[in-house]
Amino acid sequence: MARHSLSGTVIDSTDSKGIAGCDIILLRGDSIFSETKTASDGKFEIRGIPGGEYTVEASALGYGLERRGIAVNGGQHLDIALEPLKYTALDEVTVTADKSDIVTRTANGQIFYLSKEARALGNPFMALMEIPLLISDPNAASISTVYGDSPLVLVNGNRVNSGISPIKPSEIESVEIVTNPSARYIREGYKSVVNIRLKPKSGPFTWIELATRHDLPVDYGFGTFQFEVGNPALSVYGRLSGEYKYREKTFKDICRQSASYTQAFTEDKRSDAHKVLGELLLKGNPSKHDYYAIYAYIDSSLKEQKYEGEGSVTQSSEKDYAYSGQSRTRNTVATASAYYKHSFAPGHHLESRLYYNYNRNRLAHDRLDSYAGVDETEYGQLFRNLRHSGTFQIDYTLSYGSMAEIIAGSSTMFNNDRIGHVSDPRSLFRHRNVTEYLYAGWSDRLWNKVWAVLSAGVEMVWIDAAGYSNNYVRPHSNLGFNWMINRHNSLDITYQLTNTSPSVTQLNPYNTSTDNMYVVKGNPYLKPQWMHYLPFTYTFNTRGLYISARVYYKEIRDLLSPTGYTDGNGVFVSTYANVGRLRQKLAGLNASYRFSNGRVYASFSVAENCFDNKKAHAFREYSAGGNWRTGPWSFYGRFFYQTRAVDDITITDYHTPGQFELQANYNFSPDFWMGVCLKNPTGKYRFTERTQTDSYRQVSDITLNYRRPSVWFIIRYAFRRNQDKRIKLDKVLNSTETGIRL
Repeated sequence: MARHSLSGTVIDSTDSKGIAGCDIILLRGDSIFSETKTASDGKFEIRGIPGGEYTVEASALGYGLERRGIAVNGGQHLDIALEPLKYTALDEVTVTADKSDIVTRTANGQIFYLSKEARALGNPFMALMEIPLLISDPNAASISTVYGDSPLVLVNGNRVNSGISPIKPSEIESVEIVTNPSARYIREGYKSVVNIRLKPKSGPFTWIELATRHDLPVDYGFGTFQFEVGNPALSVYGRLSGEYKYREKTFKDICRQSASYTQAFTEDKRSDAHKVLGELLLKGNPSKHDYYAIYAYIDSSLKEQKYEGEGSVTQSSEKDYAYSGQSRTRNTVATASAYYKHSFAPGHHLESRLYYNYNRNRLAHDRLDSYAGVDETEYGQLFRNLRHSGTFQIDYTLSYGSMAEIIAGSSTMFNNDRIGHVSDPRSLFRHRNVTEYLYAGWSDRLWNKVWAVLSAGVEMVWIDAAGYSNNYVRPHSNLGFNWMINRHNSLDITYQLTNTSPSVTQLNPYNTSTDNMYVVKGNPYLKPQWMHYLPFTYTFNTRGLYISARVYYKEIRDLLSPTGYTDGNGVFVSTYANVGRLRQKLAGLNASYRFSNGRVYASFSVAENCFDNKKAHAFREYSAGGNWRTGPWSFYGRFFYQTRAVDDITITDYHTPGQFELQANYNFSPDFWMGVCLKNPTGKYRFTERTQTDSYRQVSDITLNYRRPSVWFIIRYAFRRNQDKRIKLDKVLNSTETGIRL
């Protein structure tokens, strides 16, 4: 392939003098191809460029950003004149500018760059805290978006598993937030995608991390050991982690009323659990065009519950009522995966993934009910469940021009579930599901300031649940426009059509409850639900300030929802159904401001859910947070509160914030730090559920005693040697298999 060059001079528009130290960024599509700085006379040169369409960005201290599109063919020359920023000089005021002030719009999202201060940090989650659309938690090693969803995380366009801890912030080239994912991802239910692009390096490397966290009073903790060693040709990544939950206590005050009985009682429940996970990943890069990986993990967990309750039940007469019980669930998930990627040229590659998952689940449940202290009823369940599942995916991507891309691919998936009640062979539930999904997409710049994305997929599903077959074909589609009005303002308009198939839990027709007055089972006759989603998002950004206003309309047909009815014996049956149509409207505002050593953010939204032939219900969401660094100290705070949740038969009112944390960390070095956090300072987590059908009503006041004011502490230590040399095909394999949960 022929290689070309780009040279030029950056000058001050007022006096035509060359500007030294100006940052020159050459972008191809949404990826930075090369970076350089101008010499003392303002000149620059970039060599070894494949021919094609590019975008050149020039920025310097005290000057405005300049962006140019250019076709590179041979030896191209480009001169750029920068306008000095106009400001009033005040005492002790310094005007600064860096690449972190740049927000690059793409067809389906935005690209952000880290500040110099963030790139100097040792922990990538600390660095990502300054990205306006993200909420990053360095102690939990997790990220979410300001809209509340957990994004799919990619590294250099490749899928990752459970984290990005091995990445050093100085390696991060850019962070792309895709808020309008293509058909490649929307079928999997992702509302957003985070793509972290890294700079290419070479050489051997070693990375080891140890971390442990424990809550006081003791009710939760974890420990983890991770490592990665190798060189750009071959490396091994591994992780061993364990976590525990101890004495998680829940209190319920419940009142039930049906046509044949009234029941009022209180319940105390205690849960204990532990989990162990091990994984191993071999990554290879035998040539500049080929990558491969082989991956395996095993996840084993045990959860035990004990509960007791007392109250009264009234049928023909009132009786005292008491019960006690215990359950034990053991779950094991094992996965083996293989991955291969071939790059024909920059931006032109083919990927394939093969997964196989094995899940074994055991559920034992015993309960004793007594009435008036005399009549006793004992009931027990023992389920042995088994799942085999797998996926084969192949994806093709072709990037061309400065912002254009064509994608296509397919995904073949299967599930084979066996849910069996040991003491009742008639309760054997078999569920088989085969799905074939085909998709294609296109994105490009339509005009100078308008990007467009169009993608569509078709999903063919074959389901056999409890002997009932249901085969159907459903579409997925996505159409979006992103208009960059100017450097500081943009408008994004999107339309999505998706559908969701029922899960095995929703389909299982056999009772999984031991309460003889409350049955829980699924419905094998469920159909998939359709969703139309139409959001409008306006964003404004300038020098650390980022404001996003969003409104959307969502309509779901054949909604898969919890529902219920009273059977002939007056017992309430909690199940699932396609309940008709849900219409949801939302309007929200998010604001974020980044300063030299921290960031603050806040958001507010109000929404309304309306089900067919029912009263509309409104609810609100509030969130706020921030972080501040000074020397070796860093401080974080986060708050989230949702007033209400609504489904077809249940309204849940929340009385306390869903999350409220205040953290303080001390860094002994960039890779060794300790943290302390105050959780839930507003008190125990409380909410009220109101369930009502034509002949049944239940009101439950629930208090999660373990989500109370408490303190936890964490220690993280990472050892890095030549860490800037590691392979950038970072944990490309992932399986979303979580196993059967009843």
